Amino acid sequence: MKFNELNINSLSNKNTAATVPDGVNALKNDIPLANSINWTWTSPVYDGGAAIDYYYVRHFLSSDLETQLGIQVSLSLSYNATGLDPLTSYTIKVRAHNNEGNGATVTDAATTII
Repeated sequence: MKFNELNINSLSNKNTAATVPDGVNALKNDIPLANSINWTWTSPVYDGGAAIDYYYVRHFLSSDLETQLGIQVSLSLSYNATGLDPLTSYTIKVRAHNNEGNGATVTDAATTII
């Protein structure tokens, strides 16, 4: 085969397999109230090459990260924890999911006010 007959597309169009997504970005809480905290985030920079199909969100007492107080599985980029006790610290854990699995877990904490 002569050099000019080489199929250039076979060299440059390699298919790469999808992977799990990166962690979510900019996880933050709004100003906490006495009985609720609202958290927001943005989509991962890299979705792993596959669409994000949901965000898995859990919240806990910061002093007990074993017992989930709330859970949400959706495409929403926010989570509102309600029914909380005043002057108590809560932690949220968020991860993106695509058809390859779960991305890295991102964590934030906030304390309710009086």
